[in-house]
This record gives sequence, C-alpha cells and structure tokens, in this order.
Amino acid sequence: MRLLFFLFFAFMLFAADINQTLIQGDSKLYRQLLNQISKQKQTNEDTSLQKALLKKLIDLEKSSAKIKPPKLSPPKKEGDLLELIDTYIDVAKQKQVLIQTIDTLDDKLDVLRSQIAGLENNATNLNDLELQYAFYVKEKALAQKKSRYAR
Repeated sequence: MRLLFFLFFAFMLFAADINQTLIQGDSKLYRQLLNQISKQKQTNEDTSLQKALLKKLIDLEKSSAKIKPPKLSPPKKEGDLLELIDTYIDVAKQKQVLIQTIDTLDDKLDVLRSQIAGLENNATNLNDLELQYAFYVKEKALAQKKSRYAR
C-alpha cells in the first residue's frame, strides 16, 4: 500500500503542468511564438498544428475586442415594440446556444487537463495540448462575455 501511495505521488511530481503564460497571453505573445515556429527549418505536423492554433488564438483575441451589447431601447411606437420583442427572442436563443457552447468547452478543457496531467514535462505533444487548452480557455471566456450581453 505504501508503495502504491509513493508511486502515485512520484507520478504527480513528474506530470506536466498547464502553461499559464499561454492562457494569459495576448496577440503579441502569440505572434512572437508564431514567428519563432515559422523560423524553424523543419516543418512537420506538430509545427503546422501549432501555427494553426496560434493563428486561431490571434483571431480570437481580435474578435473579443469587437463584442458589443445589443441595442435595446424603450419602444416609442407599436412597430418598435414588435422589433424589440424579436430582438429579445433572438438574444434569448443566442444565450441558449452560448450556454451549450460553454458546457461543451468545459468538457473539452477537462479532457485536455487530464491529458496534460498524464504527460511528462518533455513529452512531444505537450505544446500542442497546451495551445489547444489555451485556445479553449480563451474561447470559453469569449462565450461567457457574449452571454453576459445576452440577458
């Protein structure tokens, strides 16, 4: 029993941690990483995947700056009331879709978190998984921000 307990903690010490710099990074950091990867002479599936994920992270950063709340002003005439009701229904539908998206992203993050924790620090696909994790964290934050406007 002690041996099992020791092996469990030894495994936890060698397990990889999630790179918080990637999660908290901005488009400037992602561009720097993209430039570093682009300068590498050898290109394989891993570098192609990393480039694609970094480009998606950069695009996600751009789109998060463009979120605007829907314009909901008090109706002044009957036509405005119908338009306001239609807008409210659309916003409610969007919020439901965003809630489902957030739940799906939570599931993906759980899977990635467990995969990363099961790897060693020098695993070959660790960078790929960390970039995917950062992308899903940013995408979830964007969906949460959008859902706050969809009330």
